[in-house]
Amino acid sequence: MNKTFAWSSLFVLILLCSAFARAGGFLDDNLRRETETLAFGFQTAEGKTVAVCVAKNGEYIVYRFGTKDNVELQYPDVLDASSWQKFTFRWYHRGLGPQNGAMDENLLIFENGGYEYTVYDNYYSLNDRRQPDPHKVVGIRIAHKPTDPFPMAEIAGGIASRQGSLWALRERPSGSYSGERLKRAWLQQPEIIE
Repeated sequence: MNKTFAWSSLFVLILLCSAFARAGGFLDDNLRRETETLAFGFQTAEGKTVAVCVAKNGEYIVYRFGTKDNVELQYPDVLDASSWQKFTFRWYHRGLGPQNGAMDENLLIFENGGYEYTVYDNYYSLNDRRQPDPHKVVGIRIAHKPTDPFPMAEIAGGIASRQGSLWALRERPSGSYSGERLKRAWLQQPEIIE
């Protein structure tokens, strides 16, 4: 092997390693503002970022989708205390292992422009072979409301890029909540509000 090829290969390897090392923090750099904390997020196969951020003072919650240079969707548009009323968190847990089809579903839902967006952070004991870890899945489902309860689009996220977790929002028993109760659940997470 000639020296030029060896040095070129080493240079490319170093670049790739440094890119992967930086990837762990890419979400903070993409769609989070300085006055916010990234609560949950991931990157899609197309290189887009999904970010759920919370104001450091707890005033609002916001969903963003896109890239650093092009935020394709921010919801809600107005970032104030009323934003907590615009999201619903639902979760469901069924235990007892694979023989029972154990699952843990965590959903953050909002409606915008006649569409329902469901951001999910789930675990299934039965394999979903679309993911590197087939038991964990993150992504977004988009359905036209109110006429179509089935997703018209689903965007899978890369589980390796996941930062934060929707799991931490769960209160007992399984259920659904929004508004002040959702805000309290976020604020009880010490890593969310600094």
